[in-house]
Amino acid sequence: MSTAKAEMQNRAQDGSKAQTPVPAAQPDQIPARGVLATMFGLLAGIGVSALLVMGLLFYFAGNRTQPDVPPLVAAQPKPAGPQLEISALGERPALDARAAAELTRYRWLDVEHERAQVPISRAMEMVADQGWPDGEEGGR
Repeated sequence: MSTAKAEMQNRAQDGSKAQTPVPAAQPDQIPARGVLATMFGLLAGIGVSALLVMGLLFYFAGNRTQPDVPPLVAAQPKPAGPQLEISALGERPALDARAAAELTRYRWLDVEHERAQVPISRAMEMVADQGWPDGEEGGR
């Protein structure tokens, strides 16, 4: 017998009129058949949903068509792959040498001899001495 029922009987025998309410469901009173039916229903619902999703995936996967490629796009040659370096240090010294040579040489940039390239160190000295050129006639 549960403790709540025993307590009610003890109070009835004592002559007490106040009754303690008994909860409707006790943990030992849950029917196993209802729990099993609920679990079966949930599993069946999950199975039906999974079958429906699989059916939709197969249906739409079979209906895929490739889009038509316009003739101009199809006629264009495919670009060449990237030029990968075989050795990271193999091309780096040559690249650094070209950059250093570009930054340390004098040359004319145009045919009319209006613009010249000077070494970067000399250009910094000129800006420090003369200031930054303003206007149209400044160095570009």
